[in-house]
Amino acid sequence: MGRYADAERRARALLQADPGHIGGLETLAKVQWHLGKYEELLSTLDRLIGLNPYEPGYHALRGATHQALGQCGQAVVAFSRCAEGSSPEAASAREQIAELQEWERFLVSDLLERDPVFAADYAHDPQAACRKRGFEFVEQSTTSENWVPPVPAVVLWTRPS
Repeated sequence: MGRYADAERRARALLQADPGHIGGLETLAKVQWHLGKYEELLSTLDRLIGLNPYEPGYHALRGATHQALGQCGQAVVAFSRCAEGSSPEAASAREQIAELQEWERFLVSDLLERDPVFAADYAHDPQAACRKRGFEFVEQSTTSENWVPPVPAVVLWTRPS
């Protein structure tokens, strides 16, 4: 109903009495998401994941939060925690991962075209060049063409922000 300040106040009061109250933490997380308090939301999600690390919704929200903060690599890692299976969260997570990896493939391709130092480093050691620029691989591969090919293909790496 849009009464976020009231919901946040009530959730915090409940959590003061019981710091591990799942309902209070979930309410607080929803409020923080709606108010754009993403840094605070990550802390709330840490608490929720600590209480129930197998809840896919927590990891999906963590991925969306990192994505909202522009932290694509961390978003991919969070989404990958709930991408297996046939649940709605898993299907959505797989879609988000594909979109984020497409964006990151574009970023690396752009770096290859515009940054001669990166291009030279990449020609010598693609994985090290990408890591040096803050990219992190989700899956290791033994061939550089699986990291960032010059033609469109699926790339399995992330870039922490």
